[in-house]
Amino acid sequence: MPPPIIASTETQALIALRAFLSGATSASRFQGYISGEVLTVTVLFSGQVYIGQTLTDACSSVVNGTVITASNGSPNTYLINIPQDVPEEIMWGVVEVVVGQDNRVPEPLGQDFIVITPWRRHRLAYVGTDYTDDILTAQQNGNILTVTAENIPPLVPGLALLDGVGVLSPCTTLGEQLTGAPDDLGTYFVSPSQDTPSVPVYAGTRNDTAPTQFTIQIDMHGPSSGDNAQAIATLFYSDYAYEMIIPFGVAPLYASEARQVPFLNAEQQIEYRWSIDADLQVDPTVRTTPQQFADKLSAKPVPVDLIEPL
Repeated sequence: MPPPIIASTETQALIALRAFLSGATSASRFQGYISGEVLTVTVLFSGQVYIGQTLTDACSSVVNGTVITASNGSPNTYLINIPQDVPEEIMWGVVEVVVGQDNRVPEPLGQDFIVITPWRRHRLAYVGTDYTDDILTAQQNGNILTVTAENIPPLVPGLALLDGVGVLSPCTTLGEQLTGAPDDLGTYFVSPSQDTPSVPVYAGTRNDTAPTQFTIQIDMHGPSSGDNAQAIATLFYSDYAYEMIIPFGVAPLYASEARQVPFLNAEQQIEYRWSIDADLQVDPTVRTTPQQFADKLSAKPVPVDLIEPL
């Protein structure tokens, strides 16, 4: 049997939280324009513009991933990593968000940055179990499975495939989709290689879900960390957090009050840091396969007197 397939993972929770934090915090707000590789700041409204900031704007005129890489030598001008032309508008520098406990990631270049570190999982309910009886019509040629009909999508890599007539190998496993609508009809890589006629194929699963309270520590570093902590603690209880986080299949629960926690860096210098614990609800589902179902019953009448003689 293949190992379980897990949906709604820690990675999804971290991605959801990063999306919220990137929108809830800023290191600088300013008016400026970009010509080629040069950013010119004409008016600074708040914060500081410095090397390492990722730039964004309200109308997506700035190319995604644009980062300030160096000072241009003249006042209020900076070099960026992606050449582009953006007319004068309102922009802001986003605070970089990184995942903690990764020794291969250097400290961000910006003065303000955020480190998120998962540290606790708390079960909110006992395991709930449901079943999916997925039936396909499919034909395999070599390592290619062509699915022509399906009753309950989606199809995900790792599913064990069975059939009722012994045509498929007992260890037949679904791989990546090659053509067709995502997770639906089309062609898929499948192993092992074999040739089969078009037959009913069963991809039923047992799904065990454990609603979980997932706690992530948010550490805000830099001169704007106090203001960023206030923004995060305030917005986490608003519909803004819900709208930013829920599309990832995760839900915000609550956040702790911000606390000031000085940070001792590698040079034995004290840095300014504020910390918040954010709690999210994730519902990890473990899909254990295969799960067979009785889709048809065949009954032959038997005279009652043969069962209970008169």
